[in-house]
Amino acid sequence: MSRIPWSTYEGNDIEAVVSMMLCREHPSAVHVRPSRGDGGVDIFVPGPAGGSKERAVYQVKKFAENLKSSQKNKIRASYDRVVQTSAREGWHITEWNLVMPLDLTDANLHWFYDFTSEADFPCHPKGLDYCNMLAATYPEVIDYYLRDGKERVLAAVENLTALVSERAARQAGEALSAVDVQSDLVTIYRALNANDPFYTYEFAASDKLPSGSPSVGPTVVAIWAVEQDSVCITITIRARCRAALTEGPPIGAQFKIAWPDDPAIGAQLQRFIDYGGPLSLPEGIVQGTVDMPGGLGGEVKDARLTVLTIPDEACSADDAPHLKVAILAADCDAVLAETTLTRTERSRGKTGVRVFFTERSGVFTVEMLLGVTPGSPPGSMSISMNYAAVVGKHPADVVNGFNVLAHLRAPNRVAFSAPFGPPAYNVVAGETTGHSGHAEWWAELAAALALLQDHTPTRLAMPAEISDKNAHDIVVAAQLAAGQPLSEIMPPFTIDLHRPHPFTSDPSTVYDFRLIRAVGFELAGNRIEVGKKATFLRGRCVPLNDARSQIEPVSEGMTLWYTGDRDVADVAVRLIGESDREFGVLPAAERTATGSGEQ
Repeated sequence: MSRIPWSTYEGNDIEAVVSMMLCREHPSAVHVRPSRGDGGVDIFVPGPAGGSKERAVYQVKKFAENLKSSQKNKIRASYDRVVQTSAREGWHITEWNLVMPLDLTDANLHWFYDFTSEADFPCHPKGLDYCNMLAATYPEVIDYYLRDGKERVLAAVENLTALVSERAARQAGEALSAVDVQSDLVTIYRALNANDPFYTYEFAASDKLPSGSPSVGPTVVAIWAVEQDSVCITITIRARCRAALTEGPPIGAQFKIAWPDDPAIGAQLQRFIDYGGPLSLPEGIVQGTVDMPGGLGGEVKDARLTVLTIPDEACSADDAPHLKVAILAADCDAVLAETTLTRTERSRGKTGVRVFFTERSGVFTVEMLLGVTPGSPPGSMSISMNYAAVVGKHPADVVNGFNVLAHLRAPNRVAFSAPFGPPAYNVVAGETTGHSGHAEWWAELAAALALLQDHTPTRLAMPAEISDKNAHDIVVAAQLAAGQPLSEIMPPFTIDLHRPHPFTSDPSTVYDFRLIRAVGFELAGNRIEVGKKATFLRGRCVPLNDARSQIEPVSEGMTLWYTGDRDVADVAVRLIGESDREFGVLPAAERTATGSGEQ
């Protein structure tokens, strides 16, 4: 590209083209033009802490010839204004850059560094060389703004000519294969995206139109799908930078919607009108036109309409809006359970706003509908459990979320607080109606798994599904590990004896028994051992033969967590009234106990 004769262009054109090149260089940049006067253009680039806390500022000026006193005054005024604005709005300037297609003289440089000398942030003049570097990097922006697209047309013709002339040679009668079109698709893609300074276009071909809601990333502004000759062509339009949405060709639509006869769909549409947010209308009731770049868009008839919620942009930064939510007791301010929420969506309609929060581990979501206009309906709040979002997560991370749902029942109260500092909960719901989805059951299971994680090196994770028996085994194992004694009714069990034993031949004699068993459970198809337990009970010994006897319990067993050195399946026996020292141990190597549950 030839050198840019900056001084021949009108000042607003210079500011527009330099600003867009800066936005292409910094895709997250925000483009701001002062509402009055020759204030130039400010480009704000959010820092790592987020745009509400820190910004790098680029002040764009149209000056292309040696600075006059009036122009210096305008530069100084722009500098003072941004310093005052940052102080008023509470964000920090990380750097300030003066950008214009003019290299400063020594005298001008002395003037520049003199009036910025007291700044607590770096200040840089970026002149002609910098602007020319941007022009070389983004020639399509120069062509779009300053040259009426002539170079873009020539480049497109050249690329398409290469597409036709460089097609791979094939043998006569040889079928076309996927590898044959690779280079052609690359050439088409480059030609398609070489000219538009605002958007890029990704294309795909398939046998049928896409179904369901498309996956939308942060840069996607539109998806266009059309069926032609029984082939579906899908084109995804992405913004090259944030400023494309304000500086580029408009993207929009005008629709006429026939009010649906279905009351449920009508209620959804009215909710969208009042609060914004998601909307899905069936095929046949939408007519209108769509405006899109790249020659796409046009008239639509009998269409279905889906309005997706856009992820809250602030939530990707460290200063994302958070709230603490707690369940308070009915008769005092005791906190029964609490967790943290993050705002993930928000929208506004005719009469109110919709705010959508997600619990920190995804256990549940909270949707609030808030009226903001006189006469609007009172606010409402709905809470929905989303177990699929926590599958595979560490149990300790999801316990708080499930505990909140478990306590969400009358007469408990729902309250919110700021996320930092001492909690200062404000009650927003004095009555709760409870929550479905077995929240209490999942809360107990998650707490049990979190406790048992300290007793096994195997990573425990929330399962996609679990049987009642396996869940019961996990809860019981956690109770034992926490030091809680448990009683259980023991069935008769047999022991094999391979040496002289202390039992009398009288089956009416009652003995004290101690059984050592493994503590374990099934999780996601795997058997996990977490420790040992000792069960104490009384029973009679009924000989079956010379080497085998059956133990018939006459009392409930008392089971405790066991940390001793006895092996699993060890059985100890003593006559009632004898001391613990007189327990006769029957090692596992010399006998086997069966029929006593876990071995």
